[in-house]
This record gives sequence, C-alpha cells and structure tokens, in this order.
Amino acid sequence: MASWKAALTLAEAASFSATDRKSRQALKPESRSADQLVTDQRNMNILIVDDSMALRKILQRVIRNAGVTVGQIQEAADGQLALQCLEQFKPDVILSDINMPNMDGLELLKKLKGSETLKNLPVIMISTEASRERVMESIELGACNFIRKPFSEDDIREKFGLLAKK
Repeated sequence: MASWKAALTLAEAASFSATDRKSRQALKPESRSADQLVTDQRNMNILIVDDSMALRKILQRVIRNAGVTVGQIQEAADGQLALQCLEQFKPDVILSDINMPNMDGLELLKKLKGSETLKNLPVIMISTEASRERVMESIELGACNFIRKPFSEDDIREKFGLLAKK
C-alpha cells in the first residue's frame, strides 16, 4: 500500500498514534481492487486545493494508484485560486486542505455552499487537523467527507468509492 507518510516530517508522523492507526484500519471496509473501482465510476474531473505543491503532486499520484479513473486534474494553492479556477473548470469533486494562506479550506467550503451554481459540488476535506470538532465543523459546513493526513491509497479508494455510489 503506497502512502505519502514518507514525505512527512518525523514530528508530523509521530503525531498520529499507533492506537489511532489501528482504529482507522479496523474501521476500513473491505478493500476492492483498483479494477473494481474503475468499473464503478466514470472519469472524474478533480480540483485539488492545497498550499503544498509537493502534496498536490503526491495526491495526484495516490489518486491514480488507487484506481480512480481520472479525467482532468486541476490544482490551486489556496481557496481564492480555487474559486478563480472554478470559473473555467467544472470538477466532479474538490479535495481541499483546511489550513492555507489567503483563504482556508473552511472559508472555501462556505463560499461554495453559498453559491447557487456550486453548492452541490462534492468537497472532501483533507487535513492533519482531524480532531472530532474539526471534522464535524467541515461536515456541518457541507463537506461530503474527510480524509486525515497521512492518507493511503485505501483511504482515497474508499472515499471515491462512496462518491461513485451517490
């Protein structure tokens, strides 16, 4: 299972306890093969919003390795740039970090859900900030799901599989 954990600093990686990892693993549904996932969905146009260019590239690779059938992927370094991108690009889903300069992911989520044309666009939040309060805040603001960093191909496969079922 490929993961971007190696890209994390030791301090960030240490912040995720062994207990947390075990509980996440125990809650995961049975993994499906990449071939099964690909047949379940159409080409997905994806907007990735994260202030780290390295993480945007890693996320692209993990999405493809997870078996998601990708149409186009666009990137934005913050919420303001994401809104500008959405003037031209019509994604099927947005993956957004929470902590970013200029406009954070939660403010982006508020703007999207307040827009008549963008309010139904699925948004998956991706963040190291995975406290129950932060996850609930994201969901209450309209996020359809939440992925905790560090993430794996299985995490991505699971969330995109849930999108395909909607």
